[in-house]
Amino acid sequence: QQLGESVLAIDFTPDNLLRLHFNTPFELARGWARAEQDGGAWQEGALRYCENLDFLPFGRLNGAERLEVQRQCRQQPERWRDNLRQLIAGDPQRWILLDVPVGDGVLAQQALQLADSVFVLLNPDANCQVRLHQQTLPNDCRFLVNHYSSASQLQQDLHQLWLQTLSGLLPVVIHRDEALAEALAVKQ
Repeated sequence: QQLGESVLAIDFTPDNLLRLHFNTPFELARGWARAEQDGGAWQEGALRYCENLDFLPFGRLNGAERLEVQRQCRQQPERWRDNLRQLIAGDPQRWILLDVPVGDGVLAQQALQLADSVFVLLNPDANCQVRLHQQTLPNDCRFLVNHYSSASQLQQDLHQLWLQTLSGLLPVVIHRDEALAEALAVKQ
């Protein structure tokens, strides 16, 4: 944003949690999937956060609607590729960030196929370490340690292990910020 480049963040996660980082009220059901379920265009779900930063939440859906979105994605596997090409053609300087759900669901698979670069966030805990080796990871992905606390011996040990075993580990960490966690909790 400081460089004057436009950014669009798209939430591909049905949990619709990325909205919390964009001060979007929980009551607001708006998003690309919500717009499509209501018979509109996916672009109608977009929100302007600030100059050069737009956000496209997933939208709030019930269980049946989520299944319908998955079915539509399976039937039209090229849909998001075409949507992103349309965006890029309209603004070639735009950065497009995709928040992709964990797992091998249809949305995750399709979004990962579209990405030029993939960053996997690692929470330095035993759960993350176990799950890291129980999934297929995208080729040439990069890893970023998130919620790191240097006061935790376990987190220090995991970070050292990852430095030795993950070739794509970025040389920076995002430290745990209790104020951020509290701020996100208040937005619920």
